[in-house]
Amino acid sequence: MSKDLAGIPGKEATMITVDYAPGASDVIHRHNAHALVYVLQGTAVMQLRGGQQQTLRPGQTFYEQPQDIHLGAYARRSENFVLVLHACGWSGALRARLMNARRSVGASYVKLS
Repeated sequence: MSKDLAGIPGKEATMITVDYAPGASDVIHRHNAHALVYVLQGTAVMQLRGGQQQTLRPGQTFYEQPQDIHLGAYARRSENFVLVLHACGWSGALRARLMNARRSVGASYVKLS
């Protein structure tokens, strides 16, 4: 789901689910957006540049600021890692950046309606 933010010209909010296969990992990236993550299933390690590694489990959350460099997510080898990502950033470019980043690691998306 992607929606323009009323009263904030040029900004949109996007919400997607991301399903990492067992053992999958992300590439180093930046969303250039406020990104809020909620874990639905599985366990993974996430880290921002300059920050501590965090092990996330179902029901836990993770936040990235627009300037943060995300060093990646590493799913456990024995289970899928599924999360909901809600991001707010510049209209039009945000969803394309999110989709391209996940294609590079083979994660699949399920659009929320």
